[in-house]
Amino acid sequence: MLKKQFRITLSEGATSLCEKLATMAAYGNGGRPVTIENLKLVADANLIEYPTINEGCTVEPIGQNLLHIDRKIGAEYKNILKIELIEVMEPELPAEEN
Repeated sequence: MLKKQFRITLSEGATSLCEKLATMAAYGNGGRPVTIENLKLVADANLIEYPTINEGCTVEPIGQNLLHIDRKIGAEYKNILKIELIEVMEPELPAEEN
C-alpha cells in the first residue's frame, strides 16, 4: 500500500522558521493533516512577523509536492530547508490468527 509522507531536509544555516516547518511536516507524517500549502502560509506569516530573524530567506513552493526555503548567505543563496511530499510503500502486515 502506498502512503504519502514528507521527506524533510534541514541544512546548515536553518532558522527557527525552518525548524517550525520541519516539526509541522513531521507531525504530518504522524497522521495530523498538513499540506505544502499550509506550510507555505505559516512561512509567509512568519516572514512578516519576524523579518529580522528571517532576513534573506525566500520561501518557494514547487508544484504541490515540494517546498524550498533558501537563505542569502554572503553573495549567494543556499537551500536551508527542503520538504518534499513523497509516496512510500507501507508493508501490509499479515492478519493475526486467533
